[in-house]
Amino acid sequence: MIVAAAIAITALAAVTDLRSGRIPNAITYPAIVLGLALGFAPGAELSWETRVAGLLIAGLPCLALFWVRTLGGGDVKLLAAVGAVVGFPLVADILVWTLIAGAALGLAMLVRDSRLIDTLRHIAVAGGVVASGRLPGYVPAQDVKLPLGLAIFVATALVLLVPASRFLGPAS
Repeated sequence: MIVAAAIAITALAAVTDLRSGRIPNAITYPAIVLGLALGFAPGAELSWETRVAGLLIAGLPCLALFWVRTLGGGDVKLLAAVGAVVGFPLVADILVWTLIAGAALGLAMLVRDSRLIDTLRHIAVAGGVVASGRLPGYVPAQDVKLPLGLAIFVATALVLLVPASRFLGPAS
């Protein structure tokens, strides 16, 4: 049940994110409620406490990234929903793989748009500015809109379907 729910939710979010550049509340809020409610079901695979821990472990750090305009709100709510569905510790592995998949996707988008060299140049300049004790005025590739829903789907499928991808071991 956990695997099917998490993959279905993230697949729907990925398709929506790719089409519209958004992950709507109509996907994320019901997914959060479903994930938490499954913890109260008779014979639940995971306790509600494990699911709340997953939601918080995924949601709180991502909320901080939202506040500094690094993640979109839909991305934060989707990761929190995944945390509620799969619980802790699996959500930690999904977060790591989302970071890896998101970086690969971002790199691919920069190559596709012929912006990789320019972005690397800006990173080098920004690094020099930061090393001198100042803050850079421009964040490289800041205007790239990454469909992170796709990376979240890939990471979720990888962790749930390929046990060797789990860093923290099997869920208890």
